[in-house]
Amino acid sequence: MKRSIVLVFAVMFLGKSFAQQQTQKIVLDKNQQLNFISTVKGNMDQEYMGMSIDMDLNVSSDKNISVKEKKSENYLIDYTTKHLKMDVVLADQRTTFDSDNKNDMKSEMNDLARDINVAKKYSLDHKGQSIALDTINKTTTKEATPNPMSGLLDQMISNETEQGTLESYFMLLNSDKKIGSTWQDSIVNSNNKRHTSFKWDSTINNIAIIKITQKINNKIKSEMMGLEVEMDITNDVQETRQVNLSSGIIERKTSINKMSGTADVMGISMPITGTVTNTVELKQ
Repeated sequence: MKRSIVLVFAVMFLGKSFAQQQTQKIVLDKNQQLNFISTVKGNMDQEYMGMSIDMDLNVSSDKNISVKEKKSENYLIDYTTKHLKMDVVLADQRTTFDSDNKNDMKSEMNDLARDINVAKKYSLDHKGQSIALDTINKTTTKEATPNPMSGLLDQMISNETEQGTLESYFMLLNSDKKIGSTWQDSIVNSNNKRHTSFKWDSTINNIAIIKITQKINNKIKSEMMGLEVEMDITNDVQETRQVNLSSGIIERKTSINKMSGTADVMGISMPITGTVTNTVELKQ
């Protein structure tokens, strides 16, 4: 009897340990549908000649990842924006967009409208790296930002390429990582510096809780009414991810980004501050 009890506890322990072992490759099934809801809320304040210019931002989107094929080395993915809604208030002037509104889809904001319900095809390998497969995919990264407010919007909504956005739904934890592990990553180029610290905080029901701290510095050159504007923005980000250890899917992530910096025009430096909260969650 005693031996049986010991055996039961051993099996339970081994089962628990096995369940928490992290996958070393992204695990998806053919015809699997992943639907993610994203919300971004932010406020930015810019001072100019003693005046304060406020911008409030509220964006929500519905993204779908459809697994069309499962191959030995990769997955063929259709990545689609199903719905987008945006509400921006700048200096008491409101701009709105809702992809469910037919008039908005035909409005001057067609840059937002043209990607709605357009399936963009990607190859996603088992390490979570993606490659665009057809010409319909476009990068939203620009060589020059057309105006300062567009630059600030990019900062507030973390403007990325579509590949980067697709990859941001997945995360693999190396086999040498465990609860309590910490590690760092850095990306540095002429206009951007990104330093990231990770900590595996805990595990709940085979979901790893990853705490992330980032410091990001972006230098943006733009033009306003024929004048060159140079922006230097620092982002201090606190983020939490909930990563499924069996599949590598990030089921939920939340972040708070505190922005500060300056916009320089003709030798005049204008302070900029802001706070952005972002939530991305898998619909179960």
